Amino acid sequence: MTSGIASEAFVTVPGGTLQVHVLESGRLAAETMPPSQPQPCTGRDEPSACRAAEPMAIGGQRYSLRLCIDPATWCPAEHLAAQAHGWAVSHFGILVRHGKELVPAPDVIREHVQAEVFPVLARWLARHGRALLLADAVQAKRRRLGLLEAERATLRAELAEPQTKLEAERDRTAAS
Repeated sequence: MTSGIASEAFVTVPGGTLQVHVLESGRLAAETMPPSQPQPCTGRDEPSACRAAEPMAIGGQRYSLRLCIDPATWCPAEHLAAQAHGWAVSHFGILVRHGKELVPAPDVIREHVQAEVFPVLARWLARHGRALLLADAVQAKRRRLGLLEAERATLRAELAEPQTKLEAERDRTAAS
């Protein structure tokens, strides 16, 4: 992970490198970078970003992959595909990209993720996952604070005109 508060990290696992980040839903995702990011290396300090743009090698084939990861306590036992170090991925959370769509992964990928990828990823998450979630929460609060400060400035500007008129009216009535 890069220094300071980072909202993404890159983890090398068997078969490739995954970008780990927080989804809008608040879940963690570990994935090869989607093709919608045409220049993954541009503007990033992390050299692993280029490697995460490459599809993963699994069983002699190349796959673009996404794992949706939750704290293990969030995932019902009947849905568990893999669990380790306090983190879990469900059967519904192992996906591959076909074009722009994410679809459930075939068995060969599921088995590779369960046996090879997830144990390595879970070890990394045990050390850094909570910090990644907290960093995302801090950034979200900072964005919200920025919006609130902008709204406050707008309201102060809107208040200035009636306030000036009120003071002028009070001065006029006090003088008469």
